[in-house]
Amino acid sequence: MSVVFRVDSSNEIGGGHLTRCINIANQLKKKNINSFFILRDLQGADVNSIEYYDHRYKLIKNSIDYIDDAKQTIEIIKEESIKADSIIVDNYEIDNKWENLLKTKTKKLIVIDDLANKNHNCHILVNQVYDSKPNLYDGLINNSCQLFLGSKYIFLRPEFNILRKKSNKICDFSKITDIHIFFSSNDKQGLTIKYSVLLLKNFPELKLHISVGNYFVHLKELKDLALKYKNISWIQNNLNIEEQMAKCQIAIGTPGMTTWERACLGIPSIQLGTKDFQDNVLRKLSSNGICKWLGNEKYISEEFFIKTCKEFFRNKQRLKEMREICLKAIDGKGLERVINLIL
Repeated sequence: MSVVFRVDSSNEIGGGHLTRCINIANQLKKKNINSFFILRDLQGADVNSIEYYDHRYKLIKNSIDYIDDAKQTIEIIKEESIKADSIIVDNYEIDNKWENLLKTKTKKLIVIDDLANKNHNCHILVNQVYDSKPNLYDGLINNSCQLFLGSKYIFLRPEFNILRKKSNKICDFSKITDIHIFFSSNDKQGLTIKYSVLLLKNFPELKLHISVGNYFVHLKELKDLALKYKNISWIQNNLNIEEQMAKCQIAIGTPGMTTWERACLGIPSIQLGTKDFQDNVLRKLSSNGICKWLGNEKYISEEFFIKTCKEFFRNKQRLKEMREICLKAIDGKGLERVINLIL
């Protein structure tokens, strides 16, 4: 059995889509199922992560014509002699025009979607967004499409669930000392540096645990910052991000898969966006107590950010409540459920 993933990562897109597909591929590998990744040749495409886990991949030319994209995908499947039992698509730009060409090439065409803003023609659609309802897809999907919705299908690496069981105890918020920082793998905008400096200047007692990706574009600045401030530790490539996160009482950064990695470990978080489409989903999560959502970063003043942090750090009861809500919102078993959909 073989599974083909059509997914992209780049400085602009980030690495979240690729990360969750690699999570699936790694579990399939344990069942002797081969995975093959097809990505556009974009700046910052994180092929190192694919190679690290010993999966095969091929880059296609960067085309904004997704009919051409579909034809390139079909050609690679033929060239590589892949029997694609399942094709998994995790890409916000792909819709039913692409899927119409690929659906007949596989037993299961599976779409991973978060936005519910495009027409789809597939066998299975998974939307991990918290509290998603079937009516989101009224008029958007083919009649035979099976929907699997909500946070029970969030697929994190098994290591998160293992660590969650080990650390599922009362967290001490009496004195905030350790903060996890993650502003996407590539962080094209340099938010890791910007907000780390703000925190270090205003909360010199804090220790920052910073995570960045293989193609983080401000690596020299981070290294210089770590030389200047001794209360910084950082890792690159995020392979053991769960161990780093588990040392922290609070997390600060952008949303994405990391939103649910934080929640799985019961870590209260302040989250800032970089794209306007994130606002609706994160407002809902914030209103349900899963995180503190500040909105799009470009509208946030430094003064407001620091004021919010001070209030957040001081409110011990709220931190305890957010931790409990996070642990209840995600059980860490979503990957098992998604694997069962593929098999």
